[in-house]
Amino acid sequence: LFLMGLKLVEYDDSPTEEQINDNTKALEIFNKTIDKSEYNKNLDIEKLKQIEHERWNAFHYCEGWKNTTLEETLIYRNYINEEKKHKYLLGKMHACLCAWEQLDKVEKKYGPFKVYDEIFIREISRITGCDEDKEGNISGAKFLLATIN
Repeated sequence: LFLMGLKLVEYDDSPTEEQINDNTKALEIFNKTIDKSEYNKNLDIEKLKQIEHERWNAFHYCEGWKNTTLEETLIYRNYINEEKKHKYLLGKMHACLCAWEQLDKVEKKYGPFKVYDEIFIREISRITGCDEDKEGNISGAKFLLATIN
């Protein structure tokens, strides 16, 4: 969001008219950016997917996960008979904890993963509850998007 010039703003009971107007403007910026428009030539959905993957990596590394090669994952998975082939839960090892460019090798072996980064990016406004036009505010949080001044 920050790279789009946006931020999340929490509100208590009901947002002010100014917050609602800023949310509308921010949603427009968000939608134009992820829909590959000419709005921001340096930032589009492809770049955002890479950034999301880096964020996902950072989160998992902070939680103690480690990268593993595809071969190691297969050995561990076969040894304990894990269902998911691309990760080893007990050892906190995941084949997708790699650079964006290296995901292609993982995808050849186990199927598409880059699509998850895109889904997350496209669903940010719904997940956070900032887009009232989309059903399914799964967070139940009271957030609006706002432009960074």
